[in-house]
Amino acid sequence: MMVDQTIFHDPESGQIGNCLQAAVASLLDVDIEEVPHFALNADWDKQLKDWLLNRRLAWFKVGLLEVPDMLCILAGTSPRGIKHVVIGRGTHTIHDPHPDRSGLKSIDSAWIFAPFLPDPEWLVAKRDAQPRGEE
Repeated sequence: MMVDQTIFHDPESGQIGNCLQAAVASLLDVDIEEVPHFALNADWDKQLKDWLLNRRLAWFKVGLLEVPDMLCILAGTSPRGIKHVVIGRGTHTIHDPHPDRSGLKSIDSAWIFAPFLPDPEWLVAKRDAQPRGEE
């Protein structure tokens, strides 16, 4: 399901739009209310990574020449002259969460989600730390 943003950037009032929240909700196929409005925080990237880790997902920035042909989040400048994100497949926009659907004027970065696979040594340490039942 593609989700539209519900809050729009308005620097005069100090309001930060929730296009990232809508894009993450779209990619995870959840309601926008289930995703925090990460852009409200200076450390939004760390908070988003931690939030995704709890869902066994990782978040990776990829070079624009390396964007795979898969769903991703593209970040850049909108025709309205503000930072914005959209859903892309490769570097092609497939959903702009802003209702004017104008997309991006330029792309600065691309982000993909991937399943989080813990390091095998971490799994062994976690297994060995578990209390064992009586034999």
